[in-house]
Amino acid sequence: MSLFHLKAMGLILLAAATPAVSHAAITYDTIALTGDAAPGTGAGVYFGSIGVALLNDAGQTVFMGLLTGAGVDFTNDTGIFSESGGIPRLVARTYDAAPGIGAGLKFGIIKRPVLNNAGQIAFIGTLFGTGVDGTNDEGIFSESGGTLGLVAREGAAAPGTGAGVNFDGGFRTSFGSTRLNDLGQAAFTSVLTGTGVDDTNDTGIFSGSGGTLGLVAREGSAAPGTAAGVKFRRFDNFGGLVQLNDAGQIAFLGLLTGSGVDATNDRGIFATDLDGLLQLIAREGDQFDINPDPLIVEYRTIHNFAFVGGTGGGDGRPSSFNNAGQLAFRLSFTDFSEGIFVATVPEPASVLLLGLGGLTFLSRRRH
Repeated sequence: MSLFHLKAMGLILLAAATPAVSHAAITYDTIALTGDAAPGTGAGVYFGSIGVALLNDAGQTVFMGLLTGAGVDFTNDTGIFSESGGIPRLVARTYDAAPGIGAGLKFGIIKRPVLNNAGQIAFIGTLFGTGVDGTNDEGIFSESGGTLGLVAREGAAAPGTGAGVNFDGGFRTSFGSTRLNDLGQAAFTSVLTGTGVDDTNDTGIFSGSGGTLGLVAREGSAAPGTAAGVKFRRFDNFGGLVQLNDAGQIAFLGLLTGSGVDATNDRGIFATDLDGLLQLIAREGDQFDINPDPLIVEYRTIHNFAFVGGTGGGDGRPSSFNNAGQLAFRLSFTDFSEGIFVATVPEPASVLLLGLGGLTFLSRRRH
């Protein structure tokens, strides 16, 4: 008898014969709703709309809220809020005083907040007030324990770049997206201006915390691990692939220029060791030994590579760089083979590589 006839006769009872499976009920915490009073903003101010939230491993969130209600206009209608234990609090609001930059200066726009696992927050804020113009109207700010501080500001001296070189303002966006690790250290890309700056050296990667910043790499500077005369041309996607771990190490993709550089060897992966020294991890056009036997050398020429970047490690975004200084990346070779490799960057003297070449073997070797 066909299945159709069984169904027609009402004899299909499979659902009744399947035992019920008991699941624990899913629970929900309501963090914020439109129409709720917006904390820290004054009586009669409410959430008009709410942005997407970031979540850390402690269950804390950060989100942006558009405000409405008493005294709200276009100058003060946006806030960044953080939440812990179901209780939201205000981190920063447009038209609030901006810390660390002098009296009377206020936030104009606040944007791109990031959150780490310690509940610390960093964001970019534009500024207005006495003495503010297009050369100094943007900054990076970080928050911990309810206290905001300035990380970097347009127009301020850019550390490690020489006298008279500043974080740029003008018509360009000075700061790229901020990375924040679980120790509260920040990393970011910035455009530069000032003495000796031109389009060959006007971008740098910086990191630091507690008001102390350092230069990681700059366009126009020598690229470590490469031949004399090879320099950084730019940082891919304006530093979009910059990664930061909890040891304060940074990894990024650099585009190269200079002696002997062409389209076959103009990209490299770089990372800092525990001493902050920058090292080359892999470069297009280089010979790469994939054989796991230390007594056998099997070189293949790197054609291309890829890795996942754009995170500080504690913000929930995908990462290829862990807190042990291990960086995972894919290499493709000129013979059309591919492999996944993990570089460990603990000290200047060595780089330990673990590789899964093609699909079938594991390689362990110092390169």
